Amino acid sequence: MSTTTLKAFGAMNVLDHFPCTAPYKFIDKVISVDVNNIITSYTFKVDEFFYSGHFPNNPITPGAILLEAAAQTLLSHGIYIVHRELGVHDNDFLLIESNIKFKKIIRPGVKIIIHSEKIFFRHNKLKSKVRIELTNGELVAKGIISGIYTEKKYE
Repeated sequence: MSTTTLKAFGAMNVLDHFPCTAPYKFIDKVISVDVNNIITSYTFKVDEFFYSGHFPNNPITPGAILLEAAAQTLLSHGIYIVHRELGVHDNDFLLIESNIKFKKIIRPGVKIIIHSEKIFFRHNKLKSKVRIELTNGELVAKGIISGIYTEKKYE
């Protein structure tokens, strides 16, 4: 892959290589990305599959789904970093550890903004500080997550 192609790879291209699809894709947009930071967003639709059971007549977004949105942001950042630094565009990032503290309940129809700042990327491991916020900047959750890069292998 040419250097020009690598340099052109940016926010518009990351989701083209994203492996998750609906109903388990919790990123609508990559707002910005560089080798140190990524910012994504997602708006929780009122008819998301998990709201009917969590909790009936009082739907709230499960913490596991918020963690998944953060992990998918890490995955997106990993796709970008591996593509830029290694020239590889067919990879997976697997979540290997997280330490997220939740501060706010998220209801259907709410848009979140996820900020992820790289702490390091070495030995195929990406470790980042993440913050999930509302559009007004109010903190939803924050912590540290890590993922490991692996080449896709299909049998």
